[in-house]
Order: sequence, then structure tokens, then C-alpha cells
Amino acid sequence: MKNNSAIVLLLLSVGLFYAFTNTQYQNVRKLYTLSGEYQNVLQNASRIMELKDQLLVKYEALPVAEIERINKVLPDSVDTVRLALDLDGMASRYGIAIKNIQTVTDADKDTNLIVLPEVAGAYEKATISFGFVSNYENFMRLLADIEKSLRIIDVRSISFQTGESSLYDYQISIDTYWLKTDAISGGLQASGVGNDLLKIFDELQKVTLDQNLFSSPGYLELTDFSTSITPQATGRTNPFDVIGRD
Repeated sequence: MKNNSAIVLLLLSVGLFYAFTNTQYQNVRKLYTLSGEYQNVLQNASRIMELKDQLLVKYEALPVAEIERINKVLPDSVDTVRLALDLDGMASRYGIAIKNIQTVTDADKDTNLIVLPEVAGAYEKATISFGFVSNYENFMRLLADIEKSLRIIDVRSISFQTGESSLYDYQISIDTYWLKTDAISGGLQASGVGNDLLKIFDELQKVTLDQNLFSSPGYLELTDFSTSITPQATGRTNPFDVIGRD
């Protein structure tokens, strides 16, 4: 009788272990592992904040004028209207009138192309095409200004048509660039807890703020040809309202 009771108790213990105790034990193990991962996340977040503060101190030590110039070298957005004004301002120095300006961005050219975040670049590109009529000397002067422009510009192609006079009909295509604001965050795909923080930390470690750039000959030769836009007085809130009411 005692042996039967012992066997029954043993079977009940085994059944209780597999039905309840083992399940709870596995849940506790998962929670313990997850707790360790979140501890690593907190440590990584602390390291990122410390590194961010160090970079912020270095950034605030940079001259404001140089920060403004750097923002013009590679801006965080593309303003095609302002870019057209800048090109027209450069050309007008030599009596050249820009015409037929056309702008095509990477997004316009690749509307059906799906780019995976991990292979996406840190910048976007815009191709600007424009034409003008000029003699060869002023064309070379304009080309020299494009070459030393503060904003990064690459000349893609140049074509021209000759005539009986000394004037030529030029057609130029150039590339310019701007940074993606989500260059870091857009390429992060977390495959585990805190993996995105590790990638952000690795990216921040690559950042260097070296002021030697501002004294380098190549940087000093760059010229800011941007055209300042004078603020204009705003019109009436409702141009169709009765005159004098507003």
C-alpha cells in the first residue's frame, strides 16, 4: 500500500513538474535573460549620452561662421529655387543669363526602385541642367567659379553649338548633394534588444570634429556664391477681402 502511495506521489510530482513547474521555470529563465539584455541597453544608452555630450562640447567650440560655411558645403536639404538663384548669380557676374534650368533628384529618377535601408547612402543627389549663351572666355570664368564653389558641385557634361559669331550656345549638367537627415536612424534595423543603440554608438565613434579643416588651403579657396534673399513685406491675409478692412 505504501509503495502504491509513493508511486502515485511520484507520478503526481512528475506531472506537476511538466505541467506547471517547468513552464514557470522556463519563463523565469527568459525573463532573467531579457533582464540582462535590458541592463546592456541601459549601459549602451549611458555610453551614447556620454559620447554625445563630448561631441557637443567640441561642436560648440567651432566658430559659428565656419559652421554656416560647412552647412552650405553639404546642406541637409535641397532648395532648387535657391540653387537656381545661386547659379544665376554666378553667371550674371560675367553677363551670362541662365536659361532652361531643369532639376532631377534621385527620388525622381528611381520612383520604382526599392532601396534597402542597409545599403542606402548617407546623401542624396540632384542633377541640374541649364543652358546659356556666352563667349569662350566668360564660359571658362563661370566654369572656374563652379569648380571653386563652396557648395559641392560636380560637372557631369558640357555641350555647345557654334555659330558665325564668337558666341556659343552652351548646355551644362551638374550634380550637387545634400545630407539625409535620417542617414543614421534610417539604416538601423534592430535584430535584438539594443542592437540599434550599438550601431548608433559605432556611428558616433566615427565622428571627428577637427578644426584643421578650416585652415587647409583647399577649404580656404572655396568661395560662397550663395545669393542672399532680401525679406519682402507680406501681402494682405486675404487678397480678395474688401480694401481697408484688414
